[in-house]
Amino acid sequence: MIDMSLMKKDGILIVAPTGPFTDDDMEELRGTLSGMVADGDEVKGLLIDAKAFPGYADIAAMYAHLGIIRDFHDKIARLALVSDAAFASAGEFFAKTIMGVDAKHFPGSQREDAIAWLRG
Repeated sequence: MIDMSLMKKDGILIVAPTGPFTDDDMEELRGTLSGMVADGDEVKGLLIDAKAFPGYADIAAMYAHLGIIRDFHDKIARLALVSDAAFASAGEFFAKTIMGVDAKHFPGSQREDAIAWLRG
């Protein structure tokens, strides 16, 4: 499950996992990102605020997540990972080297710094 909030004025989408990702979660995320792009809004930043990587409810959710990465990685200007979990450094590396996204990892206590960085 995920909670999402949109800072429309800033073009920043905040995603906070609250449990294992489901296919429905990924469809909701896809819809939100598609709506931003269709409206001509710049997706200036995506902030992932996660205490830990929650995993996937099933294989369909994982494939849906990979599809979102494939379809939107080039439409997001910056990605901030806010977490104290070990996966965040690996996520930053993956986003930078594989996806070519400007990404940065922030400790959990620096959420406001991450938002400021996304605003650029």
